[in-house]
Amino acid sequence: MKKTVCVLAACAVIVTAILGACSKKESAETGNSGGGNVKREVVKFWYSNGGDSEVWEKWRIGEFEGDFPQYVVESTYVPDGAGISNGKLMAAINSGDVPDVICTSAIAQSYSMAAQGAFEPIDKELSAVGFDFSKVNPAVLDLIKYNGASYLYPQNTDANLLFWRTDIFEEAGLDPAKPPRTIAELDAMAEKLVKREGGQVVRYGFIPWIDAGAASSLWPRQFGADPYDESTNTVTLSNPAMAGIYEWQRSYAKKYDPERLRSFISNMGAAFSPDHPFMQGKVVMTVVGNWFCNALRIYAPDLPYEVAPIPALTEDLYGGCTLSGNVYAFPKGAENLLGGVYFAHYNQEAKILDDNNKLWRSLGIFPDSFEGLSLYQEKDPKLLTCIEISFNKNSGQWVLSPITSQLDDKLTSFRDEAIYTDNNILNGLKEIETALQAEVARLSR
Repeated sequence: MKKTVCVLAACAVIVTAILGACSKKESAETGNSGGGNVKREVVKFWYSNGGDSEVWEKWRIGEFEGDFPQYVVESTYVPDGAGISNGKLMAAINSGDVPDVICTSAIAQSYSMAAQGAFEPIDKELSAVGFDFSKVNPAVLDLIKYNGASYLYPQNTDANLLFWRTDIFEEAGLDPAKPPRTIAELDAMAEKLVKREGGQVVRYGFIPWIDAGAASSLWPRQFGADPYDESTNTVTLSNPAMAGIYEWQRSYAKKYDPERLRSFISNMGAAFSPDHPFMQGKVVMTVVGNWFCNALRIYAPDLPYEVAPIPALTEDLYGGCTLSGNVYAFPKGAENLLGGVYFAHYNQEAKILDDNNKLWRSLGIFPDSFEGLSLYQEKDPKLLTCIEISFNKNSGQWVLSPITSQLDDKLTSFRDEAIYTDNNILNGLKEIETALQAEVARLSR
């Protein structure tokens, strides 16, 4: 059973109440398990997820405080990427009143902020907690460092997967045990899965730009496209591989009527709702992160589905994906940097990861911890698929550069233009490339 350990001794509470000694320095005297007194240092922590994730956050905070009685975690729920997306974090940094550590899924923005000096380097603290770079999943190593210094601590690794409805595959005469591996196979199967009534589509086989497919970071890796050359700091968008992604997506819009597709997508239910079109049987295949398994467990527990790697343009690109997940970051001016890093590092232990893994199938960054996971011990096939993808040679991070956030924003805005209009895709990508290269030059000065 989950337990929250409270180590405040009654005498300390009484003394604190009498003296009113809760200082701005956020420390208090408290008894430890051996009967003596230790100085409890506050770790200010901002997290960005509610629901089941928030329950887990609170539980693991209690576990951390129990195992590390010298620390007490002051946690605050801050939506929109722990204040990254809505500007709250930058406002805190500018004011000097910052958390010691944040946890956010805004990886691209976090890396850009690290490159621009918004976070503290943590190499000294990583060494103090016994962090071993040689034991980290190689696919996340690049995310940790910028210019040779460590700024981010990946909390977990999430794989993007192809989900498909096995019952509808059977209905359409497709083998439910043989998902598509290439884009050509995906397109052919998608067409066979389409259902029309009165000449109108009432069930789509696949829509490339919903769920995780909407992210600008997902499809370039599957198409063998590289939008940024990190070795030369060069934006490389205006090339046939990148243009091919949007031409492919546009072909779906033209095939199924752009306006009807736009209306369908704008009215589709969210991933965590029973109205999601995959659950409703209105979309048969979709690309989503491994966490979607939990949504299906909650809202459609009897729905028959399977998961596999995302199809790729060619067979040699198959098996990997752009990985996602959450990262810890340590804002500039953090007072308890070591405590924040201890907290981040503690959450890589198998006993802490296990509940999170059972719900979301998210993986920690140290493969050595996998053997302590219940689903791993049970040889859960969906978890094993996630592990295979996370360690596939074709898996890795999205562009890591100071302009990653701007790249995401511009490609996201460009996507609808590419899909729903007849504008020249290559020319549009060239315009974005020119603008972003100018920003690279500005930041390099």
